[in-house]
Amino acid sequence: MKKLIPLLIITAFIVLFGCATTGEKGEPLPPPGTERLTLGNAALAMYRFDLPPGQTWANYNKISAEYLVDEENFGRPLRSGAIRLYGNYEEDDFIEGYDFIWDDAEGDFIAEVSLYYVSLGTDANFAERIIYNVSETWESLGAKPNEWFLYEYDISGAKAHGQFNRVNIPNRNDRGPFYFAMGITAQEEVRILIITHLIRNVTLHHATNPALNVVSTGSGFDLPAFASYGPVTAKRVAGPPLPASAPVAATPTPAPTPTPAAAPTQGIVLEGARNYTVQSGDTLSSIAARIYGESNMFYFPLIRLANSSVVTDPDRIEPGTVLVIPNLPPNLNSDGAKAQMRADMLNTAARYDRQNMPQSAAELRRLAGRL
Repeated sequence: MKKLIPLLIITAFIVLFGCATTGEKGEPLPPPGTERLTLGNAALAMYRFDLPPGQTWANYNKISAEYLVDEENFGRPLRSGAIRLYGNYEEDDFIEGYDFIWDDAEGDFIAEVSLYYVSLGTDANFAERIIYNVSETWESLGAKPNEWFLYEYDISGAKAHGQFNRVNIPNRNDRGPFYFAMGITAQEEVRILIITHLIRNVTLHHATNPALNVVSTGSGFDLPAFASYGPVTAKRVAGPPLPASAPVAATPTPAPTPTPAAAPTQGIVLEGARNYTVQSGDTLSSIAARIYGESNMFYFPLIRLANSSVVTDPDRIEPGTVLVIPNLPPNLNSDGAKAQMRADMLNTAARYDRQNMPQSAAELRRLAGRL
């Protein structure tokens, strides 16, 4: 950690920077398991990844995150028309500093807030850390106001900025920790314009075994952490942690058998199925991982097929929805169920191709080919 230095921010964007445990000025906390990011001037939020024992960087191939943007922020211009991932950073790259916040209109001192950040440097060298740099629009992202969408970042350097320095890619045998910065930030020509959004399930993906995926719990520091130019125009507010019982359906309740005449569920084996109530932050793949195991998370189309009347998008399900969760083994032994899953997997893979999610699409096609 580098030495403590002060920063002076004089800007019309007046916020109190920090990871709050209570809302600021009556602002409600974000939902459990999420963070609210407010990013401008190229700032991105920092996330740390610690690998499981025995794993190295060579075993991992992408980072993903889920985002939600509300009506007010949706459509604001993306910075340079691109979605970016900064990294990799090391702990020694971080600077501990203070932001002195002033009211630009009144000239009054507002607050002094501590944070950690890594400097993007000058315009001449900041791009050396942009490991992922892809032109996007809100439409190409598949984003809609107030709906979660998944975004995947290639971490090989194949889609890096033209000035990216490949020395910043970890060595194959590195064990970490690894630090990457992400988020959605506004166009730089309008620096007072920021984009506020929610983020959840920031995940470093194992290339072959989803059980070894690493879900980041934040920056790992006791203060907010960003990658940014000197004026850190950014804020991050963490929601409460998910309930301890959330990841596991400890006492599943047998579900009533749905009417077998419903066309989308014909062939699906429902004997011994259970009920599951959707919680904030859930997707069908995360539910499949909890109930079927991480290595079987891409069998989530089975859950969608059994709930086709209430689920159309596997990445967007409403909290409080009660789902029927079929048992996996009997459906893998049923020709009718396998045919239904195969078709749904291929359809979902085609949609993921359009949403720039090639790894998920490839995994679904691989499983479909085995059914």
